[in-house]
Amino acid sequence: GGGRERSQTLMELLQARAEEEMDSFTSQGLGNLAWALGRLGIAPSNSLLEAIMVRSMACMQDFSSQELANFLWGFAKLSPYGVTMSSEVMFSLQTHATRTHADWR
Repeated sequence: GGGRERSQTLMELLQARAEEEMDSFTSQGLGNLAWALGRLGIAPSNSLLEAIMVRSMACMQDFSSQELANFLWGFAKLSPYGVTMSSEVMFSLQTHATRTHADWR
């Protein structure tokens, strides 16, 4: 129906806006975005996914334990939709977590 189409259009607009603003995202914003997408079960567009991967590498050293948890949880929830993070980002997140967050060991 019309409501579903409006919701889809809204999600497309929000994803496009997130992609436009990606350079200003902090590690907290990335964690929140991944969590929200996972919670809603909305797979990001390929271009937004690529932007998230690039930005997460730039913010890697800033991720707190909670932000890492949110980011990883969001991607875990999206895996049934075929969404995966790049192996480079996964390796960097794992390395960062084990080096800087003792509670992750």
